[in-house]
Amino acid sequence: LAQRPGAIDYAGGRYRMVGSGPVLASGTSLTTLGSNLSGPVSYLRGVEILPDGEIWAVGDKNLVLRSVDGGTTWALVDTGQPATKNWKGLASGLGYIYLIPTSGGGYYYSSDGVAFTFSDGFSPQQILFTGTKLVAFSYGGVSYESTDGINWSPAATPDATISNVIY
Repeated sequence: LAQRPGAIDYAGGRYRMVGSGPVLASGTSLTTLGSNLSGPVSYLRGVEILPDGEIWAVGDKNLVLRSVDGGTTWALVDTGQPATKNWKGLASGLGYIYLIPTSGGGYYYSSDGVAFTFSDGFSPQQILFTGTKLVAFSYGGVSYESTDGINWSPAATPDATISNVIY
């Protein structure tokens, strides 16, 4: 794959990666999303595999994709946001899917993947699920944690600059 990875995830013995263009690599196969979708395809920036095998991918121009069959077919998700909304990442855990915008602050979450709620409590750079709680890393080295997916409290942050965290 001659693209710089934008995000990578692993579940069920398979890797899922989004590149710096409209591509998604799954295992050893490469799928150009433009051939699977009607309408414009923008740059992808994040991918998330849920425990049940459902896959989500996000990108620029309010692109949010969802696959319930392991990536064979994809559906566009209507987030209710304007086409100018760009997503830099996403996460899942504790029964929610989280969408992280590139600008404007806050984040969006949904328990059903249909109706998204905006939260402006903080602006995460990244949200990770540890298996028992969610940990969010925000600007200025501030981090938060949640054990229910909705309520967040400040968490201890290591004495280092966090630009990207691998769990």
